Amino acid sequence: VDDIGYLIEAEEVMNKSEIVPTNRTYIERVKYSGNQLGAMLASAGKKDAENASGKGYMGEIKKGNSFNVHVWSDVERDVNVIMSASSCVIKQDVASWHPSETADVQLNKMISVVTNGTKFEMADDVILPGTVTKKDGNIITSDADYDALIWAYFQNVDLGIMHLNKGDNIINVTIIEAIAFTGTHTKSSGTLNIDCFAFNYID
Repeated sequence: VDDIGYLIEAEEVMNKSEIVPTNRTYIERVKYSGNQLGAMLASAGKKDAENASGKGYMGEIKKGNSFNVHVWSDVERDVNVIMSASSCVIKQDVASWHPSETADVQLNKMISVVTNGTKFEMADDVILPGTVTKKDGNIITSDADYDALIWAYFQNVDLGIMHLNKGDNIINVTIIEAIAFTGTHTKSSGTLNIDCFAFNYID
């Protein structure tokens, strides 16, 4: 907790069975695929974690996965919720799992958010932007030019205003849909990678 609000990084992911102090702000994985959800992918200094706030992120997130964001607040107040995430929906590719472009994602079609038991409404114009990988100013054309950082193109997306109660607030995030790839070499679907959540005070 600081003078601007709360920051929860993906490195703080815990299993539901772990016991934590009640006055703690953290992420708790609830329903996930094997041990993947919340895995700190590339947290040991690998390239695709360079852009993550804590040099690690929550990846391999599948449709049907869910997690709780616990925010402990000493006061009742409204906050602006910012999610830092990267689109994992392939729009164009040069080989299997080697995208040259990722797609924009309308977030309310991919994730559902419930705050303290009440559905949090996200507007249709809340978009997680994709990106294009370039080399020497040109879009890549071979997998030799593939840049893994395309999976970690973390963008801050304003999800809207949320009301926090005094004490522990539980924000459940569920992946309700995976978006189909449109690339040539891959015919699967994707979701997103998550770096962190920020809950900024509204003066």
